[in-house]
Amino acid sequence: MDLYDLIELAWAQRVVIILVFAVLFAVGAGAAIMLIKPSYEAQARLLLILDDADPSPGTAGAGGAFVLDQVLQSESEILNSDAVRRLAIREVGADALLPEGGTEADALKMLRDGFSVTRAPNASILVPTFEHGNPEIAALAVNAMVDAYTGYRRELLIGSGSEAAARQQTAVIALNAAQENLDTFLDEHALTDYTSDYEAAVARVQTLRTNLDQAETDRAAAMAGIAAMTERLNNVPVSIEEYVENGAGNQLLELQIERQARLSRYQADAPPVQAIDREIAAVQTYIDSGAAEGLGQRRVGANPVRQSLESELLTLQSQAASHQRRISTLTQQIAEGQTEVSRLRALSPQFRELSQEVTANEEALSRLATQFVEAQTRRAASLGAADTVRVIEYASAPTEGSSLKKVAVVAAFLFAGSVAVLMGLLWGYWVRHLHAPASPGQRGFRVVGGGAPAKGRASSSNTGGLPVLARVSDRGSFAGR
Repeated sequence: MDLYDLIELAWAQRVVIILVFAVLFAVGAGAAIMLIKPSYEAQARLLLILDDADPSPGTAGAGGAFVLDQVLQSESEILNSDAVRRLAIREVGADALLPEGGTEADALKMLRDGFSVTRAPNASILVPTFEHGNPEIAALAVNAMVDAYTGYRRELLIGSGSEAAARQQTAVIALNAAQENLDTFLDEHALTDYTSDYEAAVARVQTLRTNLDQAETDRAAAMAGIAAMTERLNNVPVSIEEYVENGAGNQLLELQIERQARLSRYQADAPPVQAIDREIAAVQTYIDSGAAEGLGQRRVGANPVRQSLESELLTLQSQAASHQRRISTLTQQIAEGQTEVSRLRALSPQFRELSQEVTANEEALSRLATQFVEAQTRRAASLGAADTVRVIEYASAPTEGSSLKKVAVVAAFLFAGSVAVLMGLLWGYWVRHLHAPASPGQRGFRVVGGGAPAKGRASSSNTGGLPVLARVSDRGSFAGR
């Protein structure tokens, strides 16, 4: 079939085409008019200052196009981020954006779908836009996004300090808890300071061991002195003769006194004086011969040397006993000290863990305090550094909305016309060539057996179709093509 055949076939089924077109177009146009509602687009405008020294709009765009595009693209990404959307939803509430009801996730999806950011070429102006069926909601959403963006941008660039203060407060709480756990541990085990107590216990044991060694040395020395003193006492008599009294000396003295008395009466050569001289000489000779030694009255007494040695022996025995008692006491004290050292050594892992936790929290708190002070200093020095975005105008509720009704009606027209023509062609082809049998007087095509369709002409009175304007005989039949 060529183009003329299709036109002739469509003209023959014009009634069907018109009916189908009318029904489809009426349904489509009615649905577009009834269902498609107008949407309202609210816009705000933001000016980005690129030069703090000269915040004029001309200077704001004085940078190179590449730098300007980079900055505006970054700002657009921040403005169009979910973080800003969530802040905007928390600021105005999900109920304000969804009067018909919905969750925060629904409001977030609505902002994702309807919100967009555009910018003019070579201009440092951002245009946030939100499209919605309610003009009030559209303006509310744009303004909420702008406010959330300016606040979030300032917090993002210089920080608000609240997060650092919260971290510092958390570190203080953690440090207090760790210190409380350490104090409880020390109280449970009767300790003042574990390190000092452990070192004192070890030093005490070492001192006691030194004293024990000294006591054992002193006791050994005392025992050696006792052995030597006992051996000496075995060779010392218990008693000794203090003196022996005999009359030989006294008699000699008496004779000498008597001689002096006679000399007072006689001459030296007188017989009485000579007689007493002979007696004195005889006694003196007897004494000098030693015959008088050991004779006479004897006196025996305690040996003072032995007494002194016994006294020293008692002293040594007392010292040995004292050293022995000291050794026993020191041995018991050493055992107690070693028990205490073992107890403290067993507590070392737990104390080390608690102490390290306290130390770590103190260091963390110190770092946070330093960072907080540094951040406060930087924030005070750069309060205006992040204030480089100026709100030119906030969004207001639009009075005129845009609608796709006309586009939908045109689309319904094109769709209805296309479907109607297609249905008319299909219906005409079915009726003429497939459903009804071909006759010699019928105009058009018919199928003869399994071969090519035969083409015949019918009189114009048998059909109301368009006359064939031209035929190209060399194209062959429909079946041949």
